[in-house]
Amino acid sequence: MPGGPLGKIALAISPQQPDIVLSINGQGLYDGNRELIGGVVTFRDITDIAKKTSELQKLAQYDELTALPNRGLFTEQLARAIGRSQRKGAPLAALFIDLDRFKSVNDTLGHDIGDAVLINVAERLQGNIRIGDFAARWGGDEFVVCLEDFGEAGNAAAAAQKLLLVLSEKYEIGNSEVYATPSIGIALYPDSGEAADRLIKAADLAMYEAKKRGGGRF
Repeated sequence: MPGGPLGKIALAISPQQPDIVLSINGQGLYDGNRELIGGVVTFRDITDIAKKTSELQKLAQYDELTALPNRGLFTEQLARAIGRSQRKGAPLAALFIDLDRFKSVNDTLGHDIGDAVLINVAERLQGNIRIGDFAARWGGDEFVVCLEDFGEAGNAAAAAQKLLLVLSEKYEIGNSEVYATPSIGIALYPDSGEAADRLIKAADLAMYEAKKRGGGRF
């Protein structure tokens, strides 16, 4: 059709300016006999739009304070991990972690100190799980971890024990020393649930059992 668009694409320019994103629009030029005689190509810099879109997507999937995945992204990741576990016949576990008496940290030392502790918890989680396993902030002082392909069921308990010890170590925040112990619940796939939400719920219930028994345990 005369005047019809030839096409429209987004193009990232990489040699010197790797962050520039261009929108390219092509328009055909036709003579009186509707024969294509040329075309006009226009370029529009949409770098800012692409960057803002990427930032919005990140905000929707990651926790702003700790930069860990949020509960929505974790649930999606866990669902995919369950699919891998089904195909490979490999074990999988979800861990639900809650800091004991964390409210008292906020009440006595302030929310800035409390936030700093949560950031430290996220860093310790990231630094003490295996490559391939993943963690997220579920909300408040609650965190979740997925363990994949860990061999015997007892190895999931060993991983929980390691995280228990690591998260119980002293937190040095400015001039303050903060101590916080976690309660950890473990749910194994498929015994505790075959869907991501059921597995997380089972791990949450197990965590409350640990908390009812005094906390600082899994």
